Amino acid sequence: MNTDTRTEITVETHEVIVIRHRSRFPKPFCARCGSQSLMLTLDEATVLFGYSTRELCRLVEQEQIHFMETSRRMLLVCPESLINVNPASRDRHTTLELKSA
Repeated sequence: MNTDTRTEITVETHEVIVIRHRSRFPKPFCARCGSQSLMLTLDEATVLFGYSTRELCRLVEQEQIHFMETSRRMLLVCPESLINVNPASRDRHTTLELKSA
């Protein structure tokens, strides 16, 4: 008698990304979320969410994501709105921890 043994392995991964901002200023207020949120620079958002800078600018222009422009004319985007615009980013089991240092 010949019996085959089959082993099935399921791998589940979780990822935690921590961004530390060295700022003594309070978190900006995201008017569209209605709460204070540690906004991301375009560079941070491209690394965390896999968008190109051009794609992020398109989302801003189409008002699909929340954003603000600082007094120094730097564009900041709301990470919560980025998660909501791309539900697939939730499926990666990524926890995004934004901390002010």
